[in-house]
Amino acid sequence: NTIYKGETQVSYLAGEKVSMGTPGATRPDIVVKNLNGTFKAVEVKNYDLVNNLSALKTELKRQIGERVANLPSNFTQEIALVTKGRGYTAEFTKSVVKELQTFLFDTYGGTIPITVL
Repeated sequence: NTIYKGETQVSYLAGEKVSMGTPGATRPDIVVKNLNGTFKAVEVKNYDLVNNLSALKTELKRQIGERVANLPSNFTQEIALVTKGRGYTAEFTKSVVKELQTFLFDTYGGTIPITVL
């Protein structure tokens, strides 16, 4: 990953780092340590936003919910949508971001940051 510099394949359960494969643990795609000592868990998604948005929403709701329950308290979450080469307009991707943020608002406990790549 060249955009986010961080650790990959780190698992968490009940606010603690655990070994990979721990039952019930959650594993964000990338964990970034912020300069202030907090962390950001980034979920990278490369979905067809026209034909598979429903599947993306279902998967994100599950993953974001698991992370809310299991990441340490000094973590925030972010979603990175990979759209390169798909020909989406800026207006379309903006509407998808808004739809995802609205859909995940209650699960995340606020507006989750989403970056379009």
